[in-house]
Amino acid sequence: MTLTQKKQAIKAASIYLEMRRHQITEIGWSRGRHQIDIIANQAGTYEFIAVNYSSENSSIDLFNYARQIDNLKTASDIFIKETKIKASTSFFVIEVYGNAYAVMSLNQV
Repeated sequence: MTLTQKKQAIKAASIYLEMRRHQITEIGWSRGRHQIDIIANQAGTYEFIAVNYSSENSSIDLFNYARQIDNLKTASDIFIKETKIKASTSFFVIEVYGNAYAVMSLNQV
């Protein structure tokens, strides 16, 4: 996946979330090697979201997927400590597919 594909996938995921009444609060938050693609808020719950992009020719790398979820949870801990939020949290992975950047799924992890 190229950086341009990742940015387009995050943009598609953000639009998808906004259409479903999620308020986007941060895009591309990072500290060191820890990264959160999208931070959203819905009904007072902070949502930490990783975006996966797959082209027509690729398949999901399960090892990378598990590592991405671990990184998301570690990064969210850092974000919560920095911002001192006292809200409930949830974690999601959005799957974006192909050259049309179609959102295929939103999975809570």
